[in-house]
Amino acid sequence: MRPCVWHAAARAISPAPSALQALVKHPDLAGVPVLILANKQDLHSAATIDEIDERFGFGSLCAPSQQYRIEPVSAITGSGIADGITWMVDMLKLSSRGVTATQ
Repeated sequence: MRPCVWHAAARAISPAPSALQALVKHPDLAGVPVLILANKQDLHSAATIDEIDERFGFGSLCAPSQQYRIEPVSAITGSGIADGITWMVDMLKLSSRGVTATQ
């Protein structure tokens, strides 16, 4: 599977939103938490979390029982990355689809 990339800093039009929609709507992924790392937050031109949420339409895209988070990050400074990964680990621990260390 290829990663979905949308260049939020430049607000480029790309297939990422439709590709993400196809993934989230897939029956095998029902209820799986979704983490979006909104990179390039160190740039003044970076899209805000609200802009990204609106562009991808997560409110209507994800099922009511499906958790999602848009984490503002900067690969340059490292800010936000640990918070996003921690959230995902916590969600997987709570999820019936999570993988434990013994599996």
